[in-house]
Amino acid sequence: MIGGEPPRGFDPAHGGRKRWRVWLRPVLHIAAMTPFWVSVAHATPARADDDLGSNLAEEPFSTGSSSWQGYSEFVRLAQDQLGKERVILSKHINYNDLTQADTLLIIHPEQRLDSASVSEFLVNGGRVGIFDDYGRGADFLRTFGILSEPAPTSPAEQLQDNPNLAVATPTIQVAAGAKLGRHPITLGVERVVTNHPRVFQHPDLTAVLDIVDRQGAPHTLLLTGIIAQKGRLLALGDPSVFINFMMRYPSNRKLASGVLLYLTESKPNPQSPDPKAARLFILTNHFDQTGQFGSRRRLLDRLDELYEGARASLEQLQGGALNRELILFMATLTMVWIVASHTRRMLRLPSLTRTTYALPPVLAAQVGAAGRLDVLSSNHAAPVLSVLELDGVLRDAIARRLGVDSNLNPKQLKIEVERAGVPAEQADQLEQVLRKIELYGRSLSRGKTPKIKQIDLIQLHDGTLQLLKTIETSKLIKGADRL
Repeated sequence: MIGGEPPRGFDPAHGGRKRWRVWLRPVLHIAAMTPFWVSVAHATPARADDDLGSNLAEEPFSTGSSSWQGYSEFVRLAQDQLGKERVILSKHINYNDLTQADTLLIIHPEQRLDSASVSEFLVNGGRVGIFDDYGRGADFLRTFGILSEPAPTSPAEQLQDNPNLAVATPTIQVAAGAKLGRHPITLGVERVVTNHPRVFQHPDLTAVLDIVDRQGAPHTLLLTGIIAQKGRLLALGDPSVFINFMMRYPSNRKLASGVLLYLTESKPNPQSPDPKAARLFILTNHFDQTGQFGSRRRLLDRLDELYEGARASLEQLQGGALNRELILFMATLTMVWIVASHTRRMLRLPSLTRTTYALPPVLAAQVGAAGRLDVLSSNHAAPVLSVLELDGVLRDAIARRLGVDSNLNPKQLKIEVERAGVPAEQADQLEQVLRKIELYGRSLSRGKTPKIKQIDLIQLHDGTLQLLKTIETSKLIKGADRL
């Protein structure tokens, strides 16, 4: 019609559409999501806490499991040596609660460790033991220049003619050409039986146990070192060494006793018992991490904490462990989000802008692992930790984008990324960057804090960004070849 009042329900502010059509989309979204949440609520079984506890007790390396792959015998040995009050078994660690006298024993971690807190704990005199083969422990150990790699396929000694059951023997300490004997950890230890182990590489830390191959070359299974002349770090490449089934071997049990004594510096004194002194925290598989040790915490660790929380919630949903109250809350939150996402468009709210003087991020910093490098440009970040973080960023990107094993040494990694499609020139640059970072990590593990010039830090940062661009481009080329 021309002139006069518009038809009822006609809304000129929305391009002449009728009001009921503007509200139709959010209503349809809510209607579509409601059956989903209702079905999830009805499908969620009521599960008793006892059932959950029994499932956790049966997982490998569980401190509460008496099965062949549990850790109950190891825990009993620790309690006998230290006293039950000093042995803390938990699926949660609050780094705020730690003191310099405490010991962290981390067995097969399934999530990234809060490397800032654990490193600060070590530097201040704490003691950390990591028993891990195929978990996430290698990510943290790489911070100190310790590389994890496969064990030799032809060990000189093996159980039942099975190379996966290699036998490790104590390392003979040598200094200035003179044999000094074994490390005190191996007192009474002769032959330790392993089960699918991994070994370590580090030029300076002290080897304690070796798997010797048929050519006579030793491969370090257990090593230790003093960090910043205060803390003790111990790494074992096979947590299976101390499962209940393996603790029946005399040398395995004696090794467990030696490790506990070394990490806790246990000196029982009946005249002055102190339950809070030199506590031993035993953490296995997946555990929650909160708080922080020391005053510095990296943005990456905060993001990892949020990621782990979200991942745990999804696992609970898949396992049917969510209760109906939480499902109702999630359903309500979904509906609120749907309505809010449409409100601004329907009401024609003006966009709020603010003045900013920040430069736009480069393309490589907007996707994948490169986004984690933003924190490294902060003046508040410690230079040495920033440099070491570059190693983790590069290796994570290589693993995700190219499918290459990120635990290889720089030379092997260069060969693998070339095979994955990275140009030879960039592969050489990758090796140079990783080797330079490795030098800083080794210097830190010797107890020295390397001095890093600002210009060197900027060059490493810029070089890493360029390599990340190349890795991303190589992935696209590789994918295009398959089409």
